Amino acid sequence: MTSTRAEFAGGMSMDAIAKSLNERNVPTAHGGKAWYAGTVKRVIDSQRILVDA
Repeated sequence: MTSTRAEFAGGMSMDAIAKSLNERNVPTAHGGKAWYAGTVKRVIDSQRILVDA
């Protein structure tokens, strides 16, 4: 998910990141096939918590 953090830091919207992940056929953490903006937000938010801890 490093590229996702970089995309977000670079100003990409959650929708654009989800679209990018879907176009690259990146599976979700639970094996799902589709990414949504809300899923991307939860992943980024959870990574922030880990970094700030």
